[in-house]
Amino acid sequence: MYNNYPVSGGLRLFLLTIDWLSLVLLSELAIVLLVRYWRQGKSKKSTHDLGFFFLFTGSFLMWLALLGGDYYSGIGWNITWYTGIMISMRVLVNSIGYYTFSIAVLLHVLFIEMDRKYAVRKYFFTMLYSILIISCTIVFFTKIEISWVILVLSIGFMIFFHGIYSMKISKALEDHGFLRMVMPFLLLVSSFLTTRDFFFNITGEPGRLIVSSIMLGSIIGCYVFFLKLPPIPEIDWMESVQAVYLLDKAGMCLFEKNYRTATTGYSSHLITSAMSSVNTVIRELTGGDVGTNDRIGISVIRKENKTITSYIGKLVDGVVVSSGDFKGIKNALQDLVIKVESMFANVLPTWDGDSKIFSPVESH
Repeated sequence: MYNNYPVSGGLRLFLLTIDWLSLVLLSELAIVLLVRYWRQGKSKKSTHDLGFFFLFTGSFLMWLALLGGDYYSGIGWNITWYTGIMISMRVLVNSIGYYTFSIAVLLHVLFIEMDRKYAVRKYFFTMLYSILIISCTIVFFTKIEISWVILVLSIGFMIFFHGIYSMKISKALEDHGFLRMVMPFLLLVSSFLTTRDFFFNITGEPGRLIVSSIMLGSIIGCYVFFLKLPPIPEIDWMESVQAVYLLDKAGMCLFEKNYRTATTGYSSHLITSAMSSVNTVIRELTGGDVGTNDRIGISVIRKENKTITSYIGKLVDGVVVSSGDFKGIKNALQDLVIKVESMFANVLPTWDGDSKIFSPVESH
């Protein structure tokens, strides 16, 4: 059994080196996420990065406190808590770290939920965790000697929330290595927990050296994943789509699909007629000739919180109304127009106005 703090065995230097490296990487990852949040365009502004910034900042502050408690709190450094009980300096420092992390988790959940609804109502998990924060506060001020309860409640809720979060966003992330995020995250949580007293007292310094190395590797895995990951709105662009229209060259609406109620105050015929006129102007300005059915490509119109993306094809023009300008929308719209032109190449030149013919488009 190993229960002597501060850590002073033969592996202290190796443990300190690994743990300080983990601390530095956590701080760098938090800074990277904050910078990426500030660099987002107005139409792509998402609070996901800000939410993860608070999570990793809280992890950094907690780990900093735990390093102070585990390695630098002297033997016999005891204080009397205001409730009258005698506690060690290590217990106080660790408790501050746990409580700071619990507040960071609250901010993490709050900013993640700002972007979209993950339960029966928006901010459901934020309100639920706020109740747990009250319990954490009571424990911190009245039962600080069992402050590990704060850590258990915070990590337990975070795992629960991220389980729901993962189910909601996994489809959007499947092309970006969703498992590459989940595995380092799970390793980070599990390896961190095994650095705490219960496991440390069983395995001693050799065991902690192993799990600290695993934790460092998992932080590196998270770091690499977030560096390569585009902003969440760019990945989850389907959430921003409000309406899709397909037009023939005469401006007639072939197909329409509204994903929001009351997307605009105008009828689809007015929208498609207006976009047909705009596309004609774009074709002329870019040197295209309507008679030759040139494929002009993508054009984007931005107005306040609305973005209209159009793709001018050979036989069909596509229009998407969305809340932002995303690369995924442009690629999907281009693919849709080309696919529709291929599917209905024999129908479009002699189309008689029956839009039911294009109902199979909805499955694409």
